[in-house]
Amino acid sequence: MELFIAELSSEDTTLTMYSFMGTQSTAPTDKVNTVCKALIDSVADNVIPWLNTLISCYVKIEDVSTGLSKLKSLYSTYPTETEAAIKYMLILTDDDTLFNHALGTHDLDLVLLVAQHTQKDPKEYMLFLNELQSYDEVYRKFKIDEHLGREKYAIQHLMCCEGRFEEVCEFVTKHSLHSTALQHYLFGTDQYKTVGTCLLFCLKGRVKWRRLVFCLDSVRS
Repeated sequence: MELFIAELSSEDTTLTMYSFMGTQSTAPTDKVNTVCKALIDSVADNVIPWLNTLISCYVKIEDVSTGLSKLKSLYSTYPTETEAAIKYMLILTDDDTLFNHALGTHDLDLVLLVAQHTQKDPKEYMLFLNELQSYDEVYRKFKIDEHLGREKYAIQHLMCCEGRFEEVCEFVTKHSLHSTALQHYLFGTDQYKTVGTCLLFCLKGRVKWRRLVFCLDSVRS
């Protein structure tokens, strides 16, 4: 079954390999996703014997994070099978990819579970995980998304942290996320005006006059 999943492709063979038969295509537009999701649903009630099939499907449809979360939910009851599935997942991906996907779930227990089966140096990842553990939950999510280069997600978490508005302004300016921040803060508030002022400095000297005039009006209000 794993080989079948690995060789799945979006190619419609009725239009390529068997085009000479003149058959009209009835294949779904997204064959790989359709087949993999059907397989995932079919093993949902008896997943342990089919863990490798399940994992193969999640990797094939590039939904590794969901696959990892599924394994985490099984770990307390089936630790041996779950760890074997993680090792199999590492064969299908690689250490860094799987570690980053685990990190993207914001579940440090899951990250540690995955990291222990990689070739990564424990001294390095434990130092990093301990640093993340020292933060409150929301700021931890910001630091994780920042580390993964997911700035648009990171700023949403950072703006929800109390006492970190100066850091918000620095991050917004660094990654040009002024529009995102302006949508978050209420119009006319001090935070809105400060972000607007930061945007003015970024736009200064650029040919973006309509946007500049709008910001000037907003900040002065």
